[in-house]
Amino acid sequence: MVQPILGVTFLVQLGTDITLHGRIDRIDRLDTPDGAYRRVVDYKSGSYAALDAAELWHGMQLQLMLYLDAVTRNTGEAKPAGAFYFHLFDPMSKADGNQPETVRADIQKQLQMNGIALADPAVLQAMDSGEENVAIPAAVTRWGAMRKNAKVLDAAHLDALINHARGKAAQFSVQMLAGDIAVQPVKHGVRDSCTYCAYRSICGYDPLAGGAQGREIFSISLDELAQKLDKEANP
Repeated sequence: MVQPILGVTFLVQLGTDITLHGRIDRIDRLDTPDGAYRRVVDYKSGSYAALDAAELWHGMQLQLMLYLDAVTRNTGEAKPAGAFYFHLFDPMSKADGNQPETVRADIQKQLQMNGIALADPAVLQAMDSGEENVAIPAAVTRWGAMRKNAKVLDAAHLDALINHARGKAAQFSVQMLAGDIAVQPVKHGVRDSCTYCAYRSICGYDPLAGGAQGREIFSISLDELAQKLDKEANP
């Protein structure tokens, strides 16, 4: 369901609070004997976005984590269940052959949401309790174990990731308040932060010009992200 604008507020320096506002496309709720869980979903109609461990760590993807922070902090004792992007598009089957079942399965796979979920079999089952895994990629085996490629974090690391996002947002806010306008686009693989930037013609960034300070980040796994979060919490 569409939600009203929610905000995340944090202290960036003595006497200065920053509040970030955003409209969450969808919030899902699960009530269990252990408490209420929240999942946030952001609809993407343009270029498809996918949560990436490296970009989460470097603060390049803050939106979904701050949304998840807002719906858990602002609604009592709710626990985070996950955060996902859903690509709004009309998929064409890429499956070999024209068997209806094969085509349907391929389209359903293309329509699966992309994100990070809580590594809790009961919560994951509730996210997609149909006969086929339509909403999210299968994260649990038939024997109840987590798949090796599942995009999940345990409760402690998911909470740590949310806190890390808050810290990054506060850090960037302090830099903006201080007037830091250094041109430092980030490159990650074949993408860089200039690719879809609406202000690149104003910025005029040229990687060959003197003083250009672009920086490159390298891919990491979710396990490596969890290790970094552990080190951040226990330096």
